[in-house]
Amino acid sequence: MPELPVTHQPLSGQSTQRRRRSGPRDGESTEARRFLLPFAFMFTVFVIYGSLVPLHFQRHAWEEAWALFSNIRYLNLGIGSRADWVANILLFVPLAFLWLGVFWHAKSIVWRIVATLFVLLTCVSLSVAIEFVQIFFPPRTVSLNDIYAETIGATVGVFLWWLVGASVTRWYLGWRAAEGPMGFAQRLLYGYLFLLFGYNLLPLDLTISPAEIYHKWHAGRIFLIPFISGQTELVPRLYGYLTDVLIWIPAGLLAGLCSRHKTTQIWLKLTSAAALIEFLQIFVYTRVTDTTDIFTAGIGSAIGIWLALRWRPEQPDAEQPETGANTGGLVAGTLLWLALIFVVFWFPFDFRTDGAFLRSRIDEITTRVPFAIYYFGTEYRAITEVFHKVGFFFPLGMLFVLLGAKVRTAPPLLRKIAVLAGVAIVAASVEVGQLFLPGKFSDLTDCALEMAGGWAGAALAWRILSMRHIRPAHVTAPPRKNPWLFAGGLVLMLALLLLAAKFIPTVPYNVRKLIAAEHPVVSALALACAIAWLLGFPAWAAMHLATGSHRPTRMLPLLLIHGIGAWILFRISAPLEMIHKIVGTPILDWPWEWESIGRFLSLFTLWSVVSFGAVLISVRTRLPRAGGFLRVWAVATLALLPVIYVVVIKEAATDNLVELLVGGGAPMAFMWVAAGVFMLALAGAQLACALGSGMRVGAMRGLLWGATSFPLTYFALHAGFEPYIIKYGQVFSAFQFLLSQDRAHYAAPTELLLRYGFAHGILLFAIAASQAPFLGHIVLSNASRTKPAAPKQERRLGPRGT
Repeated sequence: MPELPVTHQPLSGQSTQRRRRSGPRDGESTEARRFLLPFAFMFTVFVIYGSLVPLHFQRHAWEEAWALFSNIRYLNLGIGSRADWVANILLFVPLAFLWLGVFWHAKSIVWRIVATLFVLLTCVSLSVAIEFVQIFFPPRTVSLNDIYAETIGATVGVFLWWLVGASVTRWYLGWRAAEGPMGFAQRLLYGYLFLLFGYNLLPLDLTISPAEIYHKWHAGRIFLIPFISGQTELVPRLYGYLTDVLIWIPAGLLAGLCSRHKTTQIWLKLTSAAALIEFLQIFVYTRVTDTTDIFTAGIGSAIGIWLALRWRPEQPDAEQPETGANTGGLVAGTLLWLALIFVVFWFPFDFRTDGAFLRSRIDEITTRVPFAIYYFGTEYRAITEVFHKVGFFFPLGMLFVLLGAKVRTAPPLLRKIAVLAGVAIVAASVEVGQLFLPGKFSDLTDCALEMAGGWAGAALAWRILSMRHIRPAHVTAPPRKNPWLFAGGLVLMLALLLLAAKFIPTVPYNVRKLIAAEHPVVSALALACAIAWLLGFPAWAAMHLATGSHRPTRMLPLLLIHGIGAWILFRISAPLEMIHKIVGTPILDWPWEWESIGRFLSLFTLWSVVSFGAVLISVRTRLPRAGGFLRVWAVATLALLPVIYVVVIKEAATDNLVELLVGGGAPMAFMWVAAGVFMLALAGAQLACALGSGMRVGAMRGLLWGATSFPLTYFALHAGFEPYIIKYGQVFSAFQFLLSQDRAHYAAPTELLLRYGFAHGILLFAIAASQAPFLGHIVLSNASRTKPAAPKQERRLGPRGT
């Protein structure tokens, strides 16, 4: 609480020091006790209930039970049971801490001592009572180890309250007195980092023995080289990478909001914190130390800091606009997060609907007591599952609140009820879906945890929105970062995806063969560069032409550069036989590889003119001399399309291309395919404009183009592709040839449609991501030039100290 100003400075300083030494004042202590009391009661119930789960009661006579309890012994536990010992200590630390805070008195030292002895004695008595009652609830283990560990935990808890209780009280009161989002974000950051460090050091089975650390390394729980962990299956590995990135996004976001340091300094501190966690995990015997987590933490922190830069207000409160972030961005983010939740909780989607199976699953879920499923496993596994359920639904509650805030016509109470009900419906849907999945355990406890996580996120979002100047500033300023940094990150991501695709058997074999078997890592990286060049160069060219100092005819040499660069990159990355399968084998006996180059450039020109046109149309209102560029593009397209058709279809007659088109390469089939590719490129460019501007400009247009491109492109390609191809002793369609796993497993119609949707989505995302940094630069630069200047006002000190 802030001190009141007084006249005499020396006395004020002495008074402040005395007050800080004595702890919180009476009013503050009373308020803190009221806050701690419900948590103390709930945690006590949790300790008792958790010590008796799974509640398998077995009757014993009192004399028999007392005889058994009188003979309990101390068990000699090895290192494998050390986690259980530590778990019992940690269980009673918060119990004693909370109850001593409830009985604490701010002034009376005698009362404090009495309260300490009372809490300590009560905790020890509770521990003994729990061990006795566990005799009636097998398979619980009754031992002196638990009583000793819980007594140690209670002692640590009361000691911690004496040590930091006053600071904790002031910290809690500071939540309510936090002025503005910066102070609130700082307190959230401290709490989040505390949980992050605590979780990553669980189950605290610590060791400093060199022999035990050697055994840990020999058992494969220490990985000093990143991305070579023992997990061999691709999906669990990617899921691990994704969750590690997501865990550090809130840390980066909160640090970016509350810190006044440079973004690079914030990022280095958070990455150093992740490195410190990995170092400390060396001394936690059952935890895996993996330097990969440092890289994923760096990625997650960078994303969080970037979000903070977008959210952090740059203007004083009086100048903050009333509008929030674009609704389209919120809708897209919510839908993506919902999709992620269902993918994570329903994978691998092997649903079963037979009656006997469903009846057995319903019997399990209706007879299983709460938290029983968490008993069978380690304590660390149980905590991980709780965080898993709560953590995935926490952002969902926040997103629902932000979406509800856009519906200003509905009463606030109705919006809150709708948010809480929406979270509950999603949680119930997840658990109902898991009833049909043999490898999943549908549980009412999980549903309650998921609802609790979503409601907690909603409560935090309501608190944030209640703070008047936390709303994101709606600014349209040109980006200050180099777009090539984003492009470099995209190349790395594409390389990882391509490398993973080589080892996924369901990926079409023609895609898997693009990665050279001799040097797959180098080939994947080079192919990622080729894809980024193929998709992103037209957007860079538009950004280059947007300066206004170039004539429209400058676009023609850029088309040639686009094709030559693509050939060089594809020639380096892909095996030559795969290039021949696409463009055809040379037959003209030209020297070197000139015929292959000519075939490739002729075919690639189709994509080049289509993508250039899509980009120019998407930014036509923001491009100087847009009419001239579009006219040059239209003339070049009309001149080149016939040449492409003659060279690629008629003269070269590449069987892998001609046989895929209706009528063996009829002109109309060629035009339908070109129209389908153009619609895909146009949708990707429109979405790139929205993504590049941070969903602040053209978000709804980009999302609509992205959604409508699926059916439009499909129908255009369906009209141009051959439906019946007789080859290899089989009958299949062009879509089956392109999208099926291999020639022995042609996809059925339903699977084929799903594969098309997946492939279309990947291509759409790749186009949008490759072009977003360049088209976003054009969009935001144009918006900043056309935005009317605000009247000058005297600025006061903002949260950045400016």
